[in-house]
Amino acid sequence: MIELQKFIVSELKKIHPRVYQEWAPEDAVFPYVVYRFPTSNPNERREDFILEIDIWDQPPDGSTVTLQQLADQIDSSLNGVRYTSEDWNTRIDRINRLMIPDPDETIRRRQLRYELRTFEAGGM
Repeated sequence: MIELQKFIVSELKKIHPRVYQEWAPEDAVFPYVVYRFPTSNPNERREDFILEIDIWDQPPDGSTVTLQQLADQIDSSLNGVRYTSEDWNTRIDRINRLMIPDPDETIRRRQLRYELRTFEAGGM
């Protein structure tokens, strides 16, 4: 699954240079992107993953335009994509797109969640 993670990071970095796994450093410059694979569900010939992508911004004027544009670009890049490796075929489908309030009212956040249905090669 390392190849799949590398693919996801590569796609995210085509859109935005500040991409972090699991959490961003305290001194991260806004806006930035954080991704996680919090769960997987293995079956006989398939393993399903959940991919969560959080986009964070702290715009001086409170505008969410940059945040929304990043979310749109990420979604266009990933939703409906098929990734194929030597051993696995993966279909990436968006589950939802969320507006998540932050306790700090100056910070804006959007979350994209995807289901990654991963089949052994030849099983898709």
